[in-house]
Amino acid sequence: MVIYTGIGSAIGFTEEATFNEAAGTSALIETPDFKGGMESLDASKEILYPEYLASSGRRGADISVLSESVSGGVTLDPRWDGKSWWMILSHLCGQYSSKSADGSQFKHTMNFGSQSPDESAKPNTVGIQATVDRGATTGATCYRGLKPISSEFTWAFDQTLSMANDFMGCEASAVGPVTFTAAASTNPLMVSPYTSATQFLQFGGTGYNCASSSIKFERPRIAVNDISTAVAKSLTPDGFFKCSGSFEIFALDDASVSAFDVLMQDYRAQTRREIILTVAGANSNDFVITVPSATITTAPTNHVDGAGAQKVTIEWEACVEASAYLAGIVLTNDNDLAKGFRA
Repeated sequence: MVIYTGIGSAIGFTEEATFNEAAGTSALIETPDFKGGMESLDASKEILYPEYLASSGRRGADISVLSESVSGGVTLDPRWDGKSWWMILSHLCGQYSSKSADGSQFKHTMNFGSQSPDESAKPNTVGIQATVDRGATTGATCYRGLKPISSEFTWAFDQTLSMANDFMGCEASAVGPVTFTAAASTNPLMVSPYTSATQFLQFGGTGYNCASSSIKFERPRIAVNDISTAVAKSLTPDGFFKCSGSFEIFALDDASVSAFDVLMQDYRAQTRREIILTVAGANSNDFVITVPSATITTAPTNHVDGAGAQKVTIEWEACVEASAYLAGIVLTNDNDLAKGFRA
């Protein structure tokens, strides 16, 4: 008797040509870093179990299988020339990145939370397909019509960058096994620490020594259902864009005033500040997120806990200003691809 394990698991993504129509495994973008706990995608069926008093129990003939939907998450470790994570972020932003030459590299630029995203154009009119092979089994599962509803990037010292994504989708089907052969070693991870003259965190024009940080992009959606079909016709936006995050910094002296005091004053006055997060890598790669305007949403915490160094924890949320978007996102890498993930 064969006992299956997680060894040999694989996951791949591709953009659908038509919403919720299978794109096939040949178009999959490899995601080589499948590890335990990284995905929780599930397809569920709504099943009707009517109960009638004329019978002593449930009547099998009346059981009805109704609608189908998909939900769950996928956590990735982004790589500098990775394409899957950039595709997911593009769908969350509701726009493809623009590309420009930057020396021997290519700069890919897009914005999150734009005032007027074109809902009639791609990527808003199509979904993402994820194919998950859960390890040396006889096949894989293809999840279709996926749209990301949130993505959270997390940085910490001596760790890889982590990107946690939540999805909603339409349906799933069984497909053949998935095998990838591309070597991940030619596509380095985005890790901390790294060597750069630019500090990772700039808040209000001041650089701070940052121990950890996160930023979360959210765009809620709702299924557009019709009585005549068992799967959603689309997954339409259903609320505001939201960009929020946190960072933990050392409570260092800042122009004769402690960082805690400066940030507490900002919180009490709800002063709007620019936030810039800059990640650097080899070969002039960089990943920069600029939040033009943000306010601190909770009172900064800085409690004495013994004789050790003190740290300040800050939580913030972005605001829409004259820039007309919540966050600007720029990735510089080797990908000479018009959308940053597939030509």
